[in-house]
Amino acid sequence: MTLPALKQDLIDRWLTAYDEYALRKEMEDEFVKMVYAETLRFRLDKYTREKFPAQGPLSAEERPEHSYAYGLDASGKPCFSMFEEQKSYYTYTDSLIEYVEYEQNSPFPSCIQRVKYEGARKVSFQSIILNDVNLRQFKGMASTAIIAKLLKDASSVICVIESYDYKEDRIINADCLHIMPGIGEYSLRKKYNYNSTGELEEIINVFGDKRTSYDYVKVPENVTLQQLSEQVSSLIATDIIKTLVDEELTEPLGILEINYQEIGDYSPVLTVYSEKEQKKIEKSADRLEELLAADESNDYIDLTANTHERLLVAFMQEVEELEDFSLAESMIKKVAYLLNANKLNKEVTTGPKFMAYSVDWSIGPEDFSALLAECGLPENIVKEWKS
Repeated sequence: MTLPALKQDLIDRWLTAYDEYALRKEMEDEFVKMVYAETLRFRLDKYTREKFPAQGPLSAEERPEHSYAYGLDASGKPCFSMFEEQKSYYTYTDSLIEYVEYEQNSPFPSCIQRVKYEGARKVSFQSIILNDVNLRQFKGMASTAIIAKLLKDASSVICVIESYDYKEDRIINADCLHIMPGIGEYSLRKKYNYNSTGELEEIINVFGDKRTSYDYVKVPENVTLQQLSEQVSSLIATDIIKTLVDEELTEPLGILEINYQEIGDYSPVLTVYSEKEQKKIEKSADRLEELLAADESNDYIDLTANTHERLLVAFMQEVEELEDFSLAESMIKKVAYLLNANKLNKEVTTGPKFMAYSVDWSIGPEDFSALLAECGLPENIVKEWKS
């Protein structure tokens, strides 16, 4: 099927799932075992005929921190999941694996994911997810009008459709159609590369304007996660120095802010303050408040070098699998530690009290001075920033 045909097929399935809600509620579950997890498990984009990875820890005992419950069938595959009072359903046939999730106490399908097979080959993946939609606006509307309005709204739907090309028994390309909030509909191609032993080495996204990004990277062999973290930190630090050199700063650098998104994007953007601006901030009665105020009017600097992207993708895959984002926090703080220790390799002129730190201001550190210490700044500077 073409991408437009797969999109229409997914829309049609949303409509039938809407109509099936009452019937679904009456169906008996064929589970033999319950397991529990803190976050979402068993996403269909990782499903293969050989295995259906949970993509994270499961527990046979329910504990207070568990938000999700899964009923497993005799083969160990999930047949339903529970989140609070919201129940979701898995279906398996020779040609289709499907996951359907409904809004709580509502016939609205909030997520549908489908993997289609032809014989032993996975031929397509389809996913549609409602994005923080207020259902009251659809009261009294027919399901066809509802889905039409959802697709027209630029922020209501996240949609991913993939169609796979094969060479012999390997996927070599995937043609993709995405609908993303704030972006709209666009196409891209995924290129699958394999190593000499036939293992999948990487998946590269190729966009219409020829930009590329890594969708998947195989973790290097014979490297511990700690070693991989240190390699990523070093590469990001090198890319930051290259970016600052490219900026051709006209004054000594006083403060380097390495901005990232916790449990999100650890490829940073930068905020810089000259030595003169740093002195002004430090003279304030509340220097942290002054720094935050300056941040609101300062522009971010995107990295001009990106040697870290490949290994960062591999590293974050492991972090997400372990659900231990403290590993990523340590990695990005180590970037600042390295830059403080080597003073930007003396490739950029810095002031005598130069300080670099990694921060996500959207959640903010509880103790800014403690963050500075974690980023390797000397005790005299840390003391100056104590509350």
